[in-house]
Amino acid sequence: VLAGVSTGKREPGQRINIGFCAVGAGGNGSFGDADRCDLICVCHTLCILGIGRLMRLLIFSTEFPPGPGGIGTHAYQLAYQLSKLDWEVSVLTQQDYAVEKEIKRYNQQQPFGIHTLRHMPGMPSEAIYRWQSLRNRVRKWQPDVLVATGEQAVLVAAGALLKIPWVAIWHGVIPPTDWNKKIFGWAYQRATQIISV
Repeated sequence: VLAGVSTGKREPGQRINIGFCAVGAGGNGSFGDADRCDLICVCHTLCILGIGRLMRLLIFSTEFPPGPGGIGTHAYQLAYQLSKLDWEVSVLTQQDYAVEKEIKRYNQQQPFGIHTLRHMPGMPSEAIYRWQSLRNRVRKWQPDVLVATGEQAVLVAAGALLKIPWVAIWHGVIPPTDWNKKIFGWAYQRATQIISV
């Protein structure tokens, strides 16, 4: 496990790369040392943002259990472990590769709220729907901070022009083309803080 954290205050216009952490859950739902590292990085990030109290955290993820996926498993562990620390956690996500009955049962068993996004036809419609859903959820629930995890979630969060601090989680995927590098570079630069896992 490699973890590096910055302890400095963020100056206006300055980005701080908070941590480099390996994800250890591997899709099996267990909570290992690497996941503890991620949790420490997120907690440390939130303290740097000046929110050193129990808080409302909105996790905006591109995937989430009960279906498979490393990003979803990571997002679940953050939501679950932080809710055990008495933080109010809400998740806005897609839940693919599972039937509706399984998703409903799974969501009811969690100690935090999950709001499932549906799929829309065509990429522009999907992007607009996610953008509207995120802005509506932030307006209605009024979280103290947002964690966006997964490239598409980071892009939407960057374009949402939110008035709250937000953390972008980078999962180590390097965009293959110059165009992708520029667009994702723009999105990650808009985040208040970045965590690399």
